[in-house]
Amino acid sequence: MTDSDKLDLILSRLDKISGLEKKVEDINNDVQNIQGEMRDMKVEMHDIRSEIQDMKSDIQDMKSDIQDLGKNIQVIDKRVRRLETGQAEIRKELYGTNRKIADTYNLALDAWGQGIENKSWMEGNT
Repeated sequence: MTDSDKLDLILSRLDKISGLEKKVEDINNDVQNIQGEMRDMKVEMHDIRSEIQDMKSDIQDMKSDIQDLGKNIQVIDKRVRRLETGQAEIRKELYGTNRKIADTYNLALDAWGQGIENKSWMEGNT
């Protein structure tokens, strides 16, 4: 092998190495781009986690509000039941009062009628 052939061999190998260096450089650029995208994704993931945490907090607040509403509904339900019981008692008392009024009216009417009969009888006997 002559010096010229050796030189050509060395130059061809250098060309191959240069081509490999270009490929390695392209790969490094791709890796850096991927790393940049990964950093962006990490930031987005962090933001999403933060939003999810806020949503969890909001949901917890809503659960608490719903429990408070449930307690308030139970209190209102108890009060309504007491009102219903009170209404039933008032109806009973009103019915009793109406009967007493009717009985008193009938008694007064009987007394008035008896008074008129007595007056007529006394006027007839005198």
